Amino acid sequence: MEVKKLNFSFDSNHGTIVLRLPRLNVEPIKAKTIELFSHSFIAVQKQITALIYKLSTLFSEVFEATQRLNTRQRMAKVFSLLRNRRSGRLPGVPRKTLRMLIIISVIALGLFGVSKLIQAAINAAGSGNDQRIEIAGAKADVDINSEFSFPLLGSDGEAVSQIKYTIQNAELRDEIVVKGQRATAVKGRSFLILNLKIANEYNKAIEIDSRDYVRLTTNGNEDEKLAPDIHNDPVEVQAISTKLTRIGFPINDTDKDLKLHVGEINGDKQTVDLHFGR
Repeated sequence: MEVKKLNFSFDSNHGTIVLRLPRLNVEPIKAKTIELFSHSFIAVQKQITALIYKLSTLFSEVFEATQRLNTRQRMAKVFSLLRNRRSGRLPGVPRKTLRMLIIISVIALGLFGVSKLIQAAINAAGSGNDQRIEIAGAKADVDINSEFSFPLLGSDGEAVSQIKYTIQNAELRDEIVVKGQRATAVKGRSFLILNLKIANEYNKAIEIDSRDYVRLTTNGNEDEKLAPDIHNDPVEVQAISTKLTRIGFPINDTDKDLKLHVGEINGDKQTVDLHFGR
């Protein structure tokens, strides 16, 4: 065995001996450490692959053995197969490796569950701030912007002011909101919605039935006039103010030649043709 001489010197100023050790070459140690970790990783990888194969084999056996059995027989068969496998221990897999894999699986499932709970809480918090109902947009719409004036009668039957009744536009929809709830049209039907603007020029609040001023005919049948089934009547309009509201009709998707007849119940009517380009 080769004995290396020690290299030292005496420091007279401080009265100490200075020992100079030879430089240690760490490269062989580093290479050996990497080699050991590499072999260990490959060994664990092979064990995991073998374990996955054995688990898939076990699941296949369970499926093939139980697919024609009822629930009670299926559970009994599963427990029987597990007992035959030494209470779930797979042969050829070391206990330490199996325990480590079980711990890793439990931790991974726990983290996955926690992440799902956090995501659900975030979604609930985000949606909890906005409770508004969302409905699908209009399938078709057409601008009208037709304004009509009707007398406002007092208790003696005399006109005291006027109301301006404006039909802003018409829409065809599959969904609407009625009394705070979403309403959906049945297959083959749609909602024809008229958006209105009612202006009260009187110095007192009034209530009117907006549905009394519009009738609808379809398919060229002028003898059958439909009244709005969808409305917010009675509509209260404050003094010297304008109120936005709507009325609507359920119609068939096949209905054509849609016409609005606008006017007082016992008065003359004006006709407004609706062309949605369907």
